[in-house]
Amino acid sequence: MSFGRVILFLILGSQPLLAQESSPSPWTYEEPTLTRDNPKPFGLKIEYGQNHSAGKSSYLSRVGKLGAKYENGLDEVRLNADGSSLRTLGQTVDDRRHYFLGYDRYIGSRLWLFLLHDWESNEVVGLNYTQLSGAGVKVDLMRNKVYTLNVGVAYLKRAKQTEYNAALVDANNQPYTESRVSTKDDKVISARLKFDYETDLVRLSLISFYQPVTQKNINPVSGEKKDDYSWSVESSIAYHLTKQVYLRYAYLYRFEALQTAPGAARKDEKTTLQVGYEF
Repeated sequence: MSFGRVILFLILGSQPLLAQESSPSPWTYEEPTLTRDNPKPFGLKIEYGQNHSAGKSSYLSRVGKLGAKYENGLDEVRLNADGSSLRTLGQTVDDRRHYFLGYDRYIGSRLWLFLLHDWESNEVVGLNYTQLSGAGVKVDLMRNKVYTLNVGVAYLKRAKQTEYNAALVDANNQPYTESRVSTKDDKVISARLKFDYETDLVRLSLISFYQPVTQKNINPVSGEKKDDYSWSVESSIAYHLTKQVYLRYAYLYRFEALQTAPGAARKDEKTTLQVGYEF
């Protein structure tokens, strides 16, 4: 049975149970308040599974994720670390590392201030590292125990380093290879849309980012000066098999305006099926 059929079966199978729950209207807004008596302000989750990538090439790899959070109603702290790896026939095909640290503070009138630091490395596609750090504001369009929808904008500093091998020809018309490293510091505007739907059985999530750089950059491969931006969208559904154990199915699409290395795809698609455990 395919991943999609499994998820569809789980969703349809849960509908009678979900129908029995009373849920607020999507547009009902519940003001965040300090919850001093929250029995579980801290949370920890571990996920492990299989990742199908369809960028420049298509392959299956192993993927793992560790997430921790603290919430008291007005403050939210999140730390996520994930990575994927695959080595076959003596060659590394996938070796991605990523972590995110964020702090959100509710200031009233549906407004939140937030700080973030995001770091990623994927040397297989020529990305030694890219890191984003900055602050922003988001506004709640809906928020209650089931639905959350907000939009936000942030001002970020980005440090990015790419490395690749360039095929060149010397003065005697002989081919040779030269390793090139490009390091760039930029300022980025980030616009975000985030939607969550959560019950005791099912959690749906959709998040999309548009991140343009405030100036044009030189494509490290072609040498041309172009607009530099990225756009991504990730959707996921998690189904709880027990109170702690769940299955999570996710799809990620990301487009980068500039290449990181010759032959590297500017778009990336990943489909992931994971088993998770919440503490």
